[in-house]
This record gives sequence, structure tokens and C-alpha cells, in this order.
Amino acid sequence: MRAEKILWWILVALFVIGSVLIFFHLLALGLVAIAYPEFASFLIGLFGFWIFANRLIFGYGGLANSAAAFLKGKQPLKKDILAKAKQPIEKLEELSIASLFALWQGVLEPFKYAYYFAFFLVFVCAMLFELDLLGGGIAAIAAKGLMLGAAVPTLLVFGLDLMAAHYVASALKFEEA
Repeated sequence: MRAEKILWWILVALFVIGSVLIFFHLLALGLVAIAYPEFASFLIGLFGFWIFANRLIFGYGGLANSAAAFLKGKQPLKKDILAKAKQPIEKLEELSIASLFALWQGVLEPFKYAYYFAFFLVFVCAMLFELDLLGGGIAAIAAKGLMLGAAVPTLLVFGLDLMAAHYVASALKFEEA
């Protein structure tokens, strides 16, 4: 019984200390956001668009890695690529590995265009605030920070898309030869 009481008081103390630390960290974060709104909106844009781009980053990264390994001579499993390309299993025998890479790339296209459209809207809003057409002051600073934060994962998606497209085109040429 005594050990249970000691353990209970230790857990209560840890909970109270943790709650106080979380409160002060949130307070400090709020003060930083008030003092530097561009930095706070940059972080919001960075993390928000990173979450939005997560499927594209890992999709194009995986596609580029798989196609590069295929070009180096490693044969990936058709079943795995078919699952990522969201195709029925009946097509397994009739499609080549390079064509499965192209299908996998095609599955990512709608997400890419939706992502670029969202970034375009953030960019246009930031420019409208910057030109004082929608208002100025703190809103323009926050919109600019949001746009700059969103630009980081957008450039990553753009680069991975180009790299994956290059490897898929090289795999298609390699398979023709």
C-alpha cells in the first residue's frame, strides 16, 4: 500500500510539473508569435503544407528510388509496384516494370495538381496583401510568412517530381532497348 501511495504521488507530481511546463512553453510560443508574426506564420505554412505534401514527397521519393534501383539492375517486385500504382492484380503479367512505374506516377498526378493549386492560392493572397489590395500591415507580414513557409515543401515536391519523371522516362527507354 505504501509503495502505491509513493508511486501515485510521483505520478501526480510529474503530471503537475509537465502541465506547468507545457503551459509555459505555449505561453512562450504565443509571445514569439506576437513578437514575430512572420516567423509564426512561416512555421504554420511550413508544417501545414508539409502535411499536405506528405503523400507527394514519399510517393515521388519512393518512385524515384525504385526506378533508380531498376536502372541499376535490381528487379523490384511487380506486385509491390502494382499496389502503389493502385491497379488490379489481373494486370500483373501483361505490364512491364517501367510501365508500372508510369502508372504509379500517374496516380500521384491529381494530388500534385491539387497541391500546386493550394500553393498558388496562398501565393496570390500573399501578393494581394503585399500590394495592399486586401489590406496591409500585420496581415501582409503574416501572409508573406505563410507563403514563404509553404514554398519550402513545394520546392521539395517540385524537385522530387522532376527526379521521378526523369527516372521513369529513363526506365521506359531502358526497357525499350
